[in-house]
Amino acid sequence: IWDEYRLDQEINDRGILLDMEVVENAIRFDAFSKTDLMSTMKNMTELDNPNSVTQMKDWLVSKGIETESLDKKAIIELLKTVPTDVADVLKLRQQLAKSSVKKYQAMECSVCDDGRARGMFQFYGANRSGRWAGRIIQLQNLPQNHISDLDVARNLVKSGDYEFMHMMYDDVPDTLSQLIRTAFIPKPGYKFVVSDFSAIEARVLSHLAKEEWRTKVFADNGDIYCA
Repeated sequence: IWDEYRLDQEINDRGILLDMEVVENAIRFDAFSKTDLMSTMKNMTELDNPNSVTQMKDWLVSKGIETESLDKKAIIELLKTVPTDVADVLKLRQQLAKSSVKKYQAMECSVCDDGRARGMFQFYGANRSGRWAGRIIQLQNLPQNHISDLDVARNLVKSGDYEFMHMMYDDVPDTLSQLIRTAFIPKPGYKFVVSDFSAIEARVLSHLAKEEWRTKVFADNGDIYCA
């Protein structure tokens, strides 16, 4: 345990290098995107504030649609049944609600003079399991990226060309979210190797507890949380 603690201190003291051009431009792009989305939604709905839950619910009622909530799950369900014009507005609302910029803001607030962010992990932060806890930027909880042309998207953000970015990608907030991992950079001559253990705690605990039904879910590539 002491060896792990010493390793933790080394990791936190070394920190992780950030590409601040990507970070600062991503924050700018997000602001531009939100302005564009609000303007488009205002034109489509004629609402003063399309981001208002009350106003949006009233607008939906005027279209013959009633809903208790406008959270993520509710909108996904609504998209299955609503007309195309309503679906277009709801999809824009989904983009507007995306908090892709928060991690970039955390990077901007925590970066040190040498371009590194430090103190990202807390040793034994989870009292019950004893595992590390993520802090500040939360490196243990980063969005995955599935963009086929990831380098192109990253270079567009790095160049600061928002208009081209907006032309190339329909969903700018989602693109920025998928680029979060690329804001972390290794020093010259090195590279990052990314790995992710899928539901590692649930797998190990079910094995130790001999909960065979759980082990079977994993063996069959099922979703343990749904099961």
